[in-house]
Amino acid sequence: MNCISGNNTRIQASFTDFDGSPVDANNIKLIVYDQNYKKINEYSINNKKNIGVYYIDYIPERITRPTTYYIEISGEIGGSVTLMRDTLNVKFI
Repeated sequence: MNCISGNNTRIQASFTDFDGSPVDANNIKLIVYDQNYKKINEYSINNKKNIGVYYIDYIPERITRPTTYYIEISGEIGGSVTLMRDTLNVKFI
């Protein structure tokens, strides 16, 4: 995922069951890690778009050189934790 430093970025996650059907999750969180995999921020996600689809509007800190962050979104479905990870490539343009 690409974004511009200091600009609002919408991060969205979709949760499904083993059959691929959308399912709501509980305790949904976004964790942001730096380039050394050190946790720098953690947020609760409470915005729901549809069944199983959640989002957060995230503003990466202002930087002056390209930086890559790692993001992890997790939630609980039926007592089990489900997570997804991605990169967040932040540019200064």
